Amino acid sequence: MVPLLQAAGLDVRYVEARDGHNWENWRDRLRKGLSWLFPGPLWMVYE
Repeated sequence: MVPLLQAAGLDVRYVEARDGHNWENWRDRLRKGLSWLFPGPLWMVYE
């Protein structure tokens, strides 16, 4: 999927995590992902 999105001209950030697909893994990475997706002065909102 990443090469397809990049070929479409999208800026893709792909990060693999060894923790599996569970809430703890999502929770620990949510702030960083949202800050990348919605950059700007409101990044502190996700803390």
